[in-house]
Amino acid sequence: MSSKGEKISISLKEQYATGRRVSPFWRTWFPFSTSLWIRDYLISIYPNDDYIWNMWKKYSNDLYEYRLKTRPELEFFKPGTYQNFCNYFYWLRRIGLIEMTRTEPVEREWLTGKFVDRHYYRIVIENKDHPGWINPRKYLYRESWEKHH
Repeated sequence: MSSKGEKISISLKEQYATGRRVSPFWRTWFPFSTSLWIRDYLISIYPNDDYIWNMWKKYSNDLYEYRLKTRPELEFFKPGTYQNFCNYFYWLRRIGLIEMTRTEPVEREWLTGKFVDRHYYRIVIENKDHPGWINPRKYLYRESWEKHH
């Protein structure tokens, strides 16, 4: 188990190379951790920011490409829901690993012309090695996690 002063030693590139997942609790074949993918992506564009929908599309595409290379026999593929991906931003923001930098209104015609805000996020670079990146839900809700996992 990581302590607060420990650095995270496994990168997304290492996860790709080994094909091993970070969390032993996963029930899927996904080869890399969602939260570490978010961290590595936000580091790669730092000091710029991005919005969740765009990141989710890139994450889904990365998983799809990885599946084509390593598991072509899997005909059905679902990268996870957008809502699940959004949950990570809630958890990461609560821990202080990311920050919302700005919002902008976006018209969505399919929502009967209503405006909704698009939220942009950036990594808090001082916390790029924080142990909360490995499993933010476990980090936030330790007692509940240990009771149910």
